[in-house]
Amino acid sequence: MRLSGKTIGFALAGSHCTLEEAIDPIYRLQEEGADIVPIVSNTILTTETRFGTPEKWLSAIRKATGKEPLKSIPEVEPLGP
Repeated sequence: MRLSGKTIGFALAGSHCTLEEAIDPIYRLQEEGADIVPIVSNTILTTETRFGTPEKWLSAIRKATGKEPLKSIPEVEPLGP
């Protein structure tokens, strides 16, 4: 558990064709002990593509992390330095 005690902000932006591949690393990071804070862009929240709907991706992120993704700059700013 080399990431035990570490918090990682895992952000997903508008590259819809890679979202499916981006979910599995969340599980792997958690297996290493990391606490994942999911962050999504407005594009993920509002854009339906051939790769999926916003609800599909939000559901997958919630399932992977057990948390509601942060969705705005004001929500994410407190995580910074």
